[in-house]
Amino acid sequence: MSFKLNAWCRVQGRGPVIIKGVSAFKAGRSAATEGKFSSDLLDTLTDKRQRIVNAKERAEKARLVIGRYMDGITIEHLDISKLGEATDVYDETDGKWEEKIWSLEDQLRDVDRNIREEKDKLSQGEIPVKLRTRVVLDLHAAVETELDIVLIYAVSNAQWEAEYDLRVDMQNQKQPVKLTYKARISQDTAEDWTNVPITLETARPASGIDMPSLYPWNIHYHEPLAVSASGKGRTRQTARMATGGKAARRMLIPRDENDLSFQASDVTSTGHVNATFRVPGLSTIPADGEEHGVVIAELDDLDAIVGWVCIPKFGTSVHLEARVTNTSAYTLIEGPTSAK
Repeated sequence: MSFKLNAWCRVQGRGPVIIKGVSAFKAGRSAATEGKFSSDLLDTLTDKRQRIVNAKERAEKARLVIGRYMDGITIEHLDISKLGEATDVYDETDGKWEEKIWSLEDQLRDVDRNIREEKDKLSQGEIPVKLRTRVVLDLHAAVETELDIVLIYAVSNAQWEAEYDLRVDMQNQKQPVKLTYKARISQDTAEDWTNVPITLETARPASGIDMPSLYPWNIHYHEPLAVSASGKGRTRQTARMATGGKAARRMLIPRDENDLSFQASDVTSTGHVNATFRVPGLSTIPADGEEHGVVIAELDDLDAIVGWVCIPKFGTSVHLEARVTNTSAYTLIEGPTSAK
């Protein structure tokens, strides 16, 4: 059973069910995470950061207390013979807390970096604009059953171009020419194509295109005016007013080329090529807008006439010239060719 939602989307159900209705709506911007941009790892990192911050504050306070203690020492409280020992103890203790503070600052920078990375990963869960359309089906089945739902929809920002790799092996006298038929596919649909069968077509999809309208061409007919040409020295008059003299001759005023105006129609040619190719196996095309090459077919049974061409007057180079006739079942369309 098939249900057409609109010009670009169709739903098919395969099984003993009835599709009573199909509706579509735009999902929320953060529906993938349901508004919760958090994870167990992010919670752990946040707790770890807080513990590091607390330890750093304690270390800074301990170092501050030691410094204040040294500032408050006077000759009345400390024997002069023990002053050197006291300063050595202060230097060692203050250095220990300073090293600990530096270590905690390094740990804090590492944790902050990990938190930013985790937040970036969670923010990627936000649904792109092109993937926010949700389809809801209203199904009816008489008994509990299993079914397959197929969603067919059109996308934009996906295209392909043909290219060829031509190789000539003069050692192979029977089949010297080998042609590799390739395609360069690029797509930016916000959805990666991972391990999917791909069919390439040259026909342009007509989804969502309205029937063209015909406009009338109005043709106006203008009756030419007739004038008379009299004899030598006589004044020209209209045919109805000519009197006497030689017989009047009728003259037709040439028609002005601008009298008939009409709507021009531009005619373009698409090459009259309608070809469909099935790429062997499964392909993966990421939604990065970059070109990715796939092989359509390798043709090594083509009829070819190969010859060497040299023009000694202009150079000593010898050029290989080949005239290849497509005798395969694959239609060759316009595209760049690399030869070797």
